[in-house]
Amino acid sequence: MGETPVERFLWRAKRGLSAYVGRIKTFIDRQTGNFKALLVTAVTTTSIRALTAGSAAQGGGGSSTGGASYQQLYLRALGANAQQLGLLNSVGSVANAVFALPLGWVSDRLSLRKVILAGLLLSVLVPTAFTLAATWLQAVPAMIMNQIMTVLLGMFTNVFYVTSVRRASDRATAMSLKSLLISVVGLVVPMMSAFVVSAFGGITVEGIRPLFLISLVTSVGVFLYALMSLKEVAFLQNKGMDQHNDGGSTKTRRLIQDYQEIARIPAVQKWTITKGLRAFFTNALVAFYSIYYVEVKGADPLIIGAMGTLSTLGALLFLIPFGRLADTHGRKKIIYFTRPFYYLSLVLAVFAPSQEYLLVASFVGALQTVSSLMEITMEHELVPADQRGRWGGFLFFFTAITGILGPLLVGYLWDAVNRPLLLITPIFADLPFLAILPTITDTLHVVHDQPSSQ
Repeated sequence: MGETPVERFLWRAKRGLSAYVGRIKTFIDRQTGNFKALLVTAVTTTSIRALTAGSAAQGGGGSSTGGASYQQLYLRALGANAQQLGLLNSVGSVANAVFALPLGWVSDRLSLRKVILAGLLLSVLVPTAFTLAATWLQAVPAMIMNQIMTVLLGMFTNVFYVTSVRRASDRATAMSLKSLLISVVGLVVPMMSAFVVSAFGGITVEGIRPLFLISLVTSVGVFLYALMSLKEVAFLQNKGMDQHNDGGSTKTRRLIQDYQEIARIPAVQKWTITKGLRAFFTNALVAFYSIYYVEVKGADPLIIGAMGTLSTLGALLFLIPFGRLADTHGRKKIIYFTRPFYYLSLVLAVFAPSQEYLLVASFVGALQTVSSLMEITMEHELVPADQRGRWGGFLFFFTAITGILGPLLVGYLWDAVNRPLLLITPIFADLPFLAILPTITDTLHVVHDQPSSQ
């Protein structure tokens, strides 16, 4: 008796899934031990952070429509008004500006591994500080540490990860694979957060605090795993010990010279200026999207959880196909193709006549995750491996500087201007970056196999 159409479909689907998983396994098998350890570390840390971020896609570079941040809602529940919320986020940007440059230099010249481990240690301390905070003012140390942790576990983990990929032509796929695995886990994380918050009292201090306790416990395990698994990157292993014995004044001169080297690169100058301008608006508004979805659109924990899940589902569907296209046809084409979907998702979310539109916006906005990852891949490929830490520090420094006044300004404007128009300003702030992108060579075929300097 012959097979039914349904049986044939299921057999083909099973065979296709098996082949797909096999290709992923082959890809991972040919990578370095550090790549595999960093993949595990990045997936787990981003998923843990998604407990309070609202979406795993956000943690991996997603859009503002990927859900609401319980961290910001927690600060609001602790009593922070719009101005105070802006102040708290500005304080975090000050911390970024202070630490970004020295951390970038240390990661290139001394130890990238120690920089990552410091970030993972902070991932334990941050939820501890949030849990203990009884007022919004007591949350200041948590916000400062959180911003530093974001630099360490964002930019520098990506530097380590990209540097650990064996082939330059695998980098966009590697970044997409990481976010794909984050998305698989992230399908359940937002709804887990929603159920926990709902069970403990809703969007209140008591309802959100258990999320920080869960983050604390799981982050300890990730820190111990990374401590035992990560090895120093090759170009730092191969450097002589004389750099560790330099005097303080010599190190200071070297730091200045190293950043002057980065600042002279034309592509770096264009990238930094336009992304800094964009960061002024996007970073300033991060906290306020969450407040808007809850207080204006009436989103409850289940809606927030569904937004995060749909955003992650979209990323899960799009990441690997677009990653392979970027490794074949170039990073810039994918950035240009996916960007309009981010703009559409913002407009849908901000002007949503009902909560259902928030869910549609979250799914459409998942393509911004793809766009962000292509940016990150291209960003790291602009310079050789031994300059990527400094480049990351340089970029974070300038985006942090522009992000200091932004949240304060938005905090004061929040009750004085049209909120929907304020919330779509990132669309216009993004246009200068897209305008300069054609003047920067696509990095797909630009390979820096050897360190540029010692």
